Amino acid sequence: MNIVKMIADRIENKPLVSLDVKEEGKVYLHPSSAMVQTYDNKPLGACIRQVYFDKIGAKETNPVTSYNIMIQDSGNMWESWVIEKYKQLGIYLDNSIKLVDNIYNISCELDILHTNPELGTIEVTEVKSYAGHNYQATKEILGTDNQYPKPKDQNLLQVVKYLLVLKRYNIDRVNLLYIDRSSSSYWNNKQFILYLDGSDIYYKTLYKGEWIEIKETRFDTNSILEKDQALLQMLELKVAPPPDYHIQYTKDILEQEYLAGNVTKTNYQKVLKDEIDVSELCSFPCRYCRYSKNRDTGEATCLNYRD
Repeated sequence: MNIVKMIADRIENKPLVSLDVKEEGKVYLHPSSAMVQTYDNKPLGACIRQVYFDKIGAKETNPVTSYNIMIQDSGNMWESWVIEKYKQLGIYLDNSIKLVDNIYNISCELDILHTNPELGTIEVTEVKSYAGHNYQATKEILGTDNQYPKPKDQNLLQVVKYLLVLKRYNIDRVNLLYIDRSSSSYWNNKQFILYLDGSDIYYKTLYKGEWIEIKETRFDTNSILEKDQALLQMLELKVAPPPDYHIQYTKDILEQEYLAGNVTKTNYQKVLKDEIDVSELCSFPCRYCRYSKNRDTGEATCLNYRD
């Protein structure tokens, strides 16, 4: 057994290699910052203004904290744990696979490439960690007695973009795997199997011991690509888009968002008890929720980035 040759063969003969290379001067979007406008005109995923400033290299006025880095490092550790388990299962092929797609202007890095021994096909797994002790998080991901499990919107959008790119490689399923980083229960780990049918988006998951299939009814792949085209056009024109989300809440908006499950009970009650002013709350995906309010008009301005 020539171990040196085996290692060389493994390095040279990768199971999945990008068909495209990056073109000079072309803007590439990352699936982790995917965004969409739903059929009823509601934004989901990243804020278009945030992604615009990311792409022009603007300076962040409120940079990443040590807590953000700790969460990221925790996610990387759990991803390594999953990779090791896939190797033990004998299904592992590769990890950290970088792909470029010049059709969709996408540059991405897949977590894990592996086989599906039941179907004899190749699939991708995207690993996410979350705080399983957090009721709001587990309620959404694991579901309840009267609510189906669902992936986080930003993760769903990310995986759909992977699926668009993977069509050219004859890979049509991506597993979105949530790992409870708090290890509060083994059963808090959750799998979603995502796939496309034309422009429609579907996922399967276990619910009450049975596999169920759910169709995404708020948007499709065309909606995601339309949002991308709007951003690319603004980048070409060098015009910063307005933020997709409320920079600050009013009490009416807070009530609507709380009833829709978009505001935690803790923050909602703090406003009701006058412990914090409602204007201190803002919509989630504007990454650091930093804003300035005009003393006279009350108008809020996004300060996430500085030109």
